[in-house]
This record gives sequence, structure tokens and C-alpha cells, in this order.
Amino acid sequence: MRENIAHFLALRLTIICAEFYYFLKKASARGSYSIIKRCPLIAKDVRTRYKEKSHLYGVRRANLLKFLYVYYFVLRLFGIRSMPIKEPRKYIFCRPAGGLNDMLCQIELAVTYALRYRRVIYIDGSRGGFMDNFERYFTIREKESEWLRFGVIDFLTPPFDCYPHCLRNDILNYKSELDPIVDNMVEKESQIKLDFNMGIDYKEQVIVYEQCGNNNRSLNVFYLILLADNARSHINKVINSLGEYDAVHIRHSDYRTDYEAFLLKIRNNIISSPRPLVLCSDSYEVQRYAKTLFGNRVIFSSKIPNTNGKPLHYNAELDGYETNMTALTDLFVLASAKQLYLTQTAQGVKSGFGTLARNLNKHLLLLSRLLGRL
Repeated sequence: MRENIAHFLALRLTIICAEFYYFLKKASARGSYSIIKRCPLIAKDVRTRYKEKSHLYGVRRANLLKFLYVYYFVLRLFGIRSMPIKEPRKYIFCRPAGGLNDMLCQIELAVTYALRYRRVIYIDGSRGGFMDNFERYFTIREKESEWLRFGVIDFLTPPFDCYPHCLRNDILNYKSELDPIVDNMVEKESQIKLDFNMGIDYKEQVIVYEQCGNNNRSLNVFYLILLADNARSHINKVINSLGEYDAVHIRHSDYRTDYEAFLLKIRNNIISSPRPLVLCSDSYEVQRYAKTLFGNRVIFSSKIPNTNGKPLHYNAELDGYETNMTALTDLFVLASAKQLYLTQTAQGVKSGFGTLARNLNKHLLLLSRLLGRL
């Protein structure tokens, strides 16, 4: 009973903090109002969202993980160190798909759900763009290690009490594919989407979740995890070797970019800057053009092989560990730049990877903690 009350109060207070932050930020974006003038706008948004059931009880918007320190503070008042896991134990088996940013976005959704309904979550990176175990690149903070884990659920026996039900005979080796109609992952044989409703407390013991997509909240996962020692050491070595620099990110593989026009647009800024330009890209073609345009002023954080336009993630022809380390290094190189340049793709969307780097660049304390500089 004590654990139930503690979790309920801690979660509700965390929700209030997250929602207030969201509405205050949104009201601020509408103009330079005083706090008093913002209140009616905040109240109106609160009423609208609760009426539409799109608040955190529907989970989708609030940045809950950013305010976990509030959650843990309330738990400590009850003498509880970490999230009280509900017994008998229930699980989420999260197998995020897509590139690095997409995977982090999907982890954020699954972890938020696990926290709300007190489930243990297992994260398997082998199905996503990393095609590898996350333990090789990240570690989990001690407070979360009791309910957040890397790996697979291989300790249960079939038939599984799971959702979706089509996986009851096998939750490990099923085949999945990207369905062009739903634009996300489905189980290949049944064509059932490997998703669940974030607002339902499922009775099934295991929820299997395999989806891709960007929700602009990938940054929040870094409040729960740290870089592994090998990854942190390598990234710091690269960043320290660059000194002070500006950086640009250009995605040009599965998403295409008019990189020539963009680089010409920022050329005067680059030439007038006293700092060199570091180019982070998934395209060998972009690297060649930038070298022609800027000569020795441009530096590459990593060598990109000529993949003939294929994305680096999900590319079995490349060394998986080296490719993943390159992606992580590029992310933190971009985030550590003095001036960061991002571009839109030809499809009119911003790269989620570049946006994540921009968000890290704005959260210097978090960036320093991840790089072990605090």
C-alpha cells in the first residue's frame, strides 16, 4: 500500500511539473507576456488538452523523463529508492527501429509507459539501425537499473501472455517488416502493427513494441543513460583533437538534401569565421563537394565510405560497431560545436539526428555529464 501511494503521488507531482513546463514554454513562444498574462493561455490549453484527453494520462506530449528528479525526491520521502515495480512483474520488450534518433524516440515512449504502469522494460537494439546490443555503447544510471535494462526477454517460456497476441508463440525470432500503408513496423505473417495504446494498462504480462518514428523527445532518454566508457573515451578524444570549431550536419542518403545550395549559402559565414568547419554527414558525395568548396578549412569527424546513397544504418555491408561509433561521435561533435548549422532535406523535413544534436547543444549541463566532464 505504501509503495502504491508513493508512486501515485510522485508520478502526479512529476506530471504537474512536466505539464507546467510545457505550457509555460508554449505561452512564452507566443510573445513576451508577463507571467500573469500567460496564465489564461496556460489555463485554456490545459482545458483543451484534458478535453481532448491528450495530456500525460494519454502520455504523448509531456516530457516526463526530464523531471524524474521530482519523482525520486517524493519516493525518498517514503523511504523508497527506485520505482516500486508492480508484482507479479510485467514487462515491456522494446525493440526500437530506425536510425539513432528514431530509436531514442521510441525508447522514450516505452520508458514513459513503463514508469507510469510500473513495468520492467527490456531494450533490444538488434532490430534497429544499430543492429547491436546497446550495452556496447551505453550504461544505465543506477537509479533506473532495477526497472530499465538492455537485452532480450529470454527467461519466459511459450506460449507467452503477450500483446500483440500474434506473437504468443515467439517474442524473439518473429519476422517484421516496414508496411508502406501504416508507415511503420508490422509482424510479417499477420501484418499486425507491433504497437500498443499508451493510455491502456494492459493485463498481458509482456508488451512487445517495435516501431520507428520521431517525436522530438529523444533527448529525454539521456537523462536515464550514460555513455559507456569506451564510447565516452573515443568521443572525447575526437572532440579534444578538434579544438574550437563550427559544425554542419547534412543528411544525404535515404533523405536527400540540396547540399550544394546550402553550403554556398553559408559559405561567407564559414570563410569569415576564425574557426574551422567540421562536416558531419552520412554521404561520401557531400564530403567530396565540401572539400572542393572549402579546401583545408573543412574537417571530417569521421571517414564515410562510398555507399552509393544507402543509409549507414541497416547497412549489413559495413562494420556495425564502427558505424554506430561514427554516428555517436558525430552526434556529440555536432553538439559540442561553437556554431551549429543544420539544413532541411529535400522532403521538407529536418533531420531528427541534427535536431537531437541541436537540443544537446542547448543543454550544456546534460552534455557535460554525458561526456564525463562533471
